[in-house]
Amino acid sequence: MTNKILLDANTLLTKKSGVGFYTEKIANELINNHNDFETYFHFNNYFTNDIGKKNVKLSIFNRFFFKNIKLKHFLNSRSIRNFIKKKNIKIFHQPNFITYDTGITNISTIHDLSFLFYPNFFLKDEIYFFEKFFEKSLKLNSKIIVHSNTIKKELNRHFNFPTKNIEVIYEDLRNTFKVLEKEKCKNFLTKYNLKYKKFFLVLGTLELRKNHEKIINIYKKLNDNIKLNYPLVISGMKGRYAEKVLDSIKNTKNCYYIDYLDEKLLNECYSSAKILFYPSIYEGFGIPPLESMACGTPPMVSNLEVFNEIMQDSCIALDLQNEDIWIEKINELLNSEELYQIYVQRGLKKSRNFKKGNTIRKILDLYSKLF
Repeated sequence: MTNKILLDANTLLTKKSGVGFYTEKIANELINNHNDFETYFHFNNYFTNDIGKKNVKLSIFNRFFFKNIKLKHFLNSRSIRNFIKKKNIKIFHQPNFITYDTGITNISTIHDLSFLFYPNFFLKDEIYFFEKFFEKSLKLNSKIIVHSNTIKKELNRHFNFPTKNIEVIYEDLRNTFKVLEKEKCKNFLTKYNLKYKKFFLVLGTLELRKNHEKIINIYKKLNDNIKLNYPLVISGMKGRYAEKVLDSIKNTKNCYYIDYLDEKLLNECYSSAKILFYPSIYEGFGIPPLESMACGTPPMVSNLEVFNEIMQDSCIALDLQNEDIWIEKINELLNSEELYQIYVQRGLKKSRNFKKGNTIRKILDLYSKLF
């Protein structure tokens, strides 16, 4: 008998960020490369075994019928249980934090606990949703997937969830990112009027957690000659409270915003940058620094426990409260090609541990163990 899986795929209905890419990675593997499982996808009361059938009717349905959070969760839960019974589904995987009472083996992926530590980063409806359902959801899971031992410890410490039921599965590079020489980056450089290895990059959704304001302030304090030769390029989707960041960019000389980049241009962008800045206040993993390292661009990151776990000495991790040390390290990298190349090589070596395919292989292994 075929092993049947139902994957919640709602994050594929909108422009993708971290959770969306993660869900897409799982969905594509289940559809294209794995015959051991019969897979179905859930899109807000709509079920299909064809990921391409997430059509416009779904967005209309969402817009008019799912403004009430409790009602949405109730209706989804009921329809999922009915579908599971009809199709004899054995495993339900929720890749976006909060699951449903399905009556079968539940797996949830919890990417971080930012809603707990930094509720001010979220909209009121989002916090209400987490407060209402998160702890109840935990108890419904046979296994929880997290991306780091840091989050595993936090989940156990704050919710007393047993560590034996928490699987640490590191994220991997979502594409075959690689070092590109100048001539291979001309599409990106020409489009945005930039010079190869002559700009600083900040990449991530424009939201409070990513701490764009901090790096803009640091950039303003750099030597005028550095700012003249190295514009600050900020790229990412517009998230919660993005207006404040956009205003700061607008009011900062030689600071520019680039909207969402497709994967080809993103590889060119990473490879062309001199340094990636990633001053995040909180992360469950942190994909952009790894992608940057794979493209030969050293990342300068905030000194978070999770970055020390994942990247160790292959990145430059600095205290967010000490802007002077950021300025000092930027100057050191610009003035010493030898030091710069040390971090380039460390990053390339470390990024090889996170090759595309590692994550999905371990997720599929977990599915197999639970059937």
